Amino acid sequence: MLALNNPESQPTVVQPRKLGKPVHIFLTVLGVIVCLLSPLAGALLVISLVLYYKYKHLSLPKLLIGILILSIFAGLVLGWGGYRLRYERSLVNYSYSATDEFKLASETVAGGLAFQKPSELSVYYQNYKAGASVAGLSHSVDKDGQKRAIGYLAASSTVNTRTQSPQYLELLASTFAKPDDPSYKSFTGPLQKFAADYLPKTLEVSLSDPKPFSSANISKNAWRFDLNARPKSDEQGTLLKGVVLMAAGKNSFYYFMLASVDYNWTPNQAIWQQTLDSIKLDQ
Repeated sequence: MLALNNPESQPTVVQPRKLGKPVHIFLTVLGVIVCLLSPLAGALLVISLVLYYKYKHLSLPKLLIGILILSIFAGLVLGWGGYRLRYERSLVNYSYSATDEFKLASETVAGGLAFQKPSELSVYYQNYKAGASVAGLSHSVDKDGQKRAIGYLAASSTVNTRTQSPQYLELLASTFAKPDDPSYKSFTGPLQKFAADYLPKTLEVSLSDPKPFSSANISKNAWRFDLNARPKSDEQGTLLKGVVLMAAGKNSFYYFMLASVDYNWTPNQAIWQQTLDSIKLDQ
């Protein structure tokens, strides 16, 4: 019989081994990178680590596993965000080239508004009554079986005798030059509402301070506002950039709005400027 107090006769107990700090750091960094780049591969890595530690009778590093799981969720969020970004970029990556003429009717013989526009912009709303004429145009593309608008244009003319008053036009110019003027909002508010009426209702429209605008066809009494439209706090949508013009002719005031999804605005600057420079009115 073997002596019970003989150390050699006792069963061998496998003691859990602990990994060194450099190994922990290496596994953590490697695991985080894998989880961020591929959440599926990260999940397989976590499962493999758990099985490996169990099989080798190693103490399970809970902190490491927790960091990896959090990295998997972060990778999923980043992956979804990247997909949406690529989706939007593929949606708005559109180049305009051809143009055609559009005329806005007026009750005055010398009035009206005419300009060259990208051919893809088509009329979806037009109305004329009591000396006021307005039109809304848009450009939509097919994406995943749905129509998505990526470009907008609106134009309006309103007969108004104040266009013949030098004093009123001077007041208008001086007010636009002073954004802190108490009357500033009363002059710019209608322009902001005009733009918002022809853009998605989920967007909040803002206009920059105005700058005088002139072209070969418009020599005076015209102002340009840069437009930005972003989703309201409780809504979703695509950012828009654009421009709003206000001009006074001999008999009418004119509003003009041109906007596009933000990624599409800068690449098509030439066609947008061509459209603005082509505007003709009764000056």
